[in-house]
Amino acid sequence: MSKINEKDFIETYEKAYFKGNSKPDGIPRLNQTSCEIETYIESLLNKPEEYTTQELLEIVSWKAGNLKELGQPIKCSTGYGISINKEQLEKYLASINQKADDIRNKAKNPDNATLLDIYTNMLPEVPKYFGSVYILNLLYFITKRQLPIYDKFAHKALIALSTGVAPSEVTVKPAPAKGSKKSVIKMYTEYIHLLENLFGQKAIGRSLDRALWVYGHSKIAYTK
Repeated sequence: MSKINEKDFIETYEKAYFKGNSKPDGIPRLNQTSCEIETYIESLLNKPEEYTTQELLEIVSWKAGNLKELGQPIKCSTGYGISINKEQLEKYLASINQKADDIRNKAKNPDNATLLDIYTNMLPEVPKYFGSVYILNLLYFITKRQLPIYDKFAHKALIALSTGVAPSEVTVKPAPAKGSKKSVIKMYTEYIHLLENLFGQKAIGRSLDRALWVYGHSKIAYTK
């Protein structure tokens, strides 16, 4: 499996992530994000202090595709429009904040057993409909990129890059239920290994993640 030139790949696909930009050939319609929202989310990712519960709510809302405008009431629902109890979600996020230092320490050099331990520690008090992908999203922010964000389209992109086919030819199963801990970690470690094999790192930044998400929608294989 040959490594991908990260700079060229980002230059090809990242711009299409943002509203108002054109898309490369082979990319259908995208749910593009405003520069304002993405800049704000990136500022949270780079924030050295602990997150407030409100900031974690915004991070969750962003991942679900619900954060459309800053300063507006947070919509507590999944990307499929299923409501999540806000009081339970706030309580859960506050509990995660209390574990943040421990999570970051364990995430410095995680093996599979450590990842399973970290993930298991994220499960108490998790509200209904708050699935495994949202938990992994929190890990990305809590660990300040030590552990990568996970997304189905980015996963499709990585498999496509590793096999030389178009992402539209790749099938990625839905993420396992949050309680299926070993299955979640199996999916996540496969994702991490693909990142390391193709780009030499698991601690990816927003630019590469945005490019992978865009490419994950492509009907044409990347050939550079």
